[in-house]
Amino acid sequence: MENQNQAAVVTTEAINVQSKKICSNKNINSIADVKIPLQIFTKSNGILTKKISVDSEGKIFKDSSQCWMKTGIVKTVNVKPVKVPQFLDGIKSNQALALSNADYSARRSIVQKGQENCYAISRTQKYFKFKNGPAYVLFDIDFSSEYQPRSIESVLEDIANFIPEFNKAAKIIKPSTSSGIVVKGKKTNLSTGFHIYSVVQDASLLTDIKPVREKLLINAWTKGKGFLKISKAGSKLKRCPIDLAVLSPERLIFEAAPIISDGLEKITKPAYYVDGGYLL
Repeated sequence: MENQNQAAVVTTEAINVQSKKICSNKNINSIADVKIPLQIFTKSNGILTKKISVDSEGKIFKDSSQCWMKTGIVKTVNVKPVKVPQFLDGIKSNQALALSNADYSARRSIVQKGQENCYAISRTQKYFKFKNGPAYVLFDIDFSSEYQPRSIESVLEDIANFIPEFNKAAKIIKPSTSSGIVVKGKKTNLSTGFHIYSVVQDASLLTDIKPVREKLLINAWTKGKGFLKISKAGSKLKRCPIDLAVLSPERLIFEAAPIISDGLEKITKPAYYVDGGYLL
């Protein structure tokens, strides 16, 4: 994802065309207005988003060194799927999400593991679990030299190929925070990936996440959607279009707009909702 020269190109116009086409398919099992919990974290000091800059040669650099959180606060918010695009647009630079459906409707302080008390909790699976009831899940799609889909429609088809239930499921589709960052004056709008949210009816099915990840990876490879990624150490790693690490309920999801330097601009590509039912 760091090398934009290897990223697939998806134009804003193509995304808008696909969103209109897909959103026109209304589903009789629509969950558009069902309130689903999300956790929103606010960092005590500093930001929770990337800083993106450009050098004199036009090379773009991404700094994610501030995308961590030791202390802060968390609050559970209940958001209808149809309202999620608007909700994501309102996330501040010191905020991030997690997908656990735990109930912290009364704001709680966040501390490091081992420092918990009756007033404060840590961002661990002890406190942020998937329990019985609906929850959002995230399909994090990173474009790379190993995975270069032609369009957002290709991405959706690839996922549905190894997760058949995905076709009729409600979806919120949002370009990743780094997408659309270009040197001023360039017309090409590069997309480096997408965040695609869906909803499961009983999140307790994801309590033991390891076999879920393994099954998804096996299904992807069985359907010809797997690929090998070479690690920095030279190891061959089995991968699929979805980043399976983000399925964990306590993991931070960064949706705030990046901080960009002079010489860059972000070509806005809005998130949009695709009507449908529960994924599972």
